[in-house]
Amino acid sequence: MKRPILRWVILLSLLLVLSQGVWGEDFPKPIGPVNDFAGIIPASEKQNMDILAREVLQKTGTSVVVVTMPTIEDVDGEYV
Repeated sequence: MKRPILRWVILLSLLLVLSQGVWGEDFPKPIGPVNDFAGIIPASEKQNMDILAREVLQKTGTSVVVVTMPTIEDVDGEYV
């Protein structure tokens, strides 16, 4: 008997390991629902967004995540 599910799990695991080496170093580690790596969200707004995101998760089970980056590859974030 063949085990196609096991093959898919192995293949997906291998792809995840390989992609981590290729793309994993380019992104900072997430720190919560609001990840302001560009430093453009005022502290009071960041706190409000964090509270709202956690409330949405608690009430609906849906995650809301905000990420800002200073650049995307060679493109400045202001122009995206």
